[in-house]
Amino acid sequence: MGSREEKQAEKGQGRRFFVYDDTDEALSRELLDSFTEFGWIPIDGGKFSSGDLEEGDRVVVYGSLSFIKKMFVRAERESFALGILPTPRQRRLQRLLGLPGDPAAAMELLAAAEPQPLDLLYAGENLVFYNALVGEAPPLAFHNAFMNEDLEQSKLELFFEAMARLRDLRKVRADVTTAKGQSFRTALTGVLVFNRESSTFASNLLQDSSYNDGQLRAILISPLSIVSYIHHLLVTIYARFRHQSLPDSVGLVKSQSLSIQCDPPLNVAVDGVDIGA
Repeated sequence: MGSREEKQAEKGQGRRFFVYDDTDEALSRELLDSFTEFGWIPIDGGKFSSGDLEEGDRVVVYGSLSFIKKMFVRAERESFALGILPTPRQRRLQRLLGLPGDPAAAMELLAAAEPQPLDLLYAGENLVFYNALVGEAPPLAFHNAFMNEDLEQSKLELFFEAMARLRDLRKVRADVTTAKGQSFRTALTGVLVFNRESSTFASNLLQDSSYNDGQLRAILISPLSIVSYIHHLLVTIYARFRHQSLPDSVGLVKSQSLSIQCDPPLNVAVDGVDIGA
């Protein structure tokens, strides 16, 4: 006889910690009990200490996006591996990670998976999980506005909404500097910055799929005319209009880091949350 934790230790397996956000309404007593039954040790995120971890232990985080991001920052700072179990509301995150919808099946997959290094992207002090938006870049960042609602829109609706936003777009002067010190000045309406593949329209523009290479991708939007803006929308939303090269109104920068100084300053949103100019 013996506990599941003891049996795991006998087999040379580490312990399994399920670190949760106690304030998340999606966490039920039934869910906690089911993971305990399968050998996971539930710990309130506020009481979790990486100093208690031993070699071979597994840690999976469950909760709001802000809680997940806080745990990622801790994992980077304190050097421990971290897995993610999306909540039922985080369907986009579930698809991004390629996890099954059944929580028990997802946890079994996380228990067996080998940890892999992951590049983290920051906008100032803010961890960027999906992307950072500077100014306006429709339709690349439309999902930012609906990220918390998981709202799906048809491509036609997206096209007409992007057209309606045209009158609100304003170009500003921007000085852009890469990690290697290369600088250039341009006029743009917005920039979308990300470092991993996602289901957004921004990914649709890029032929490159070699992410996790230590570099961010910044898509700069600078429509030269109404016609060029319409072309950008068609190429971004509809696959049949895509070519090997980017539309004339779109620029791409790849770098380990990027400085963007706009005059006047543009608003910045990280994962759909405004953080100011």
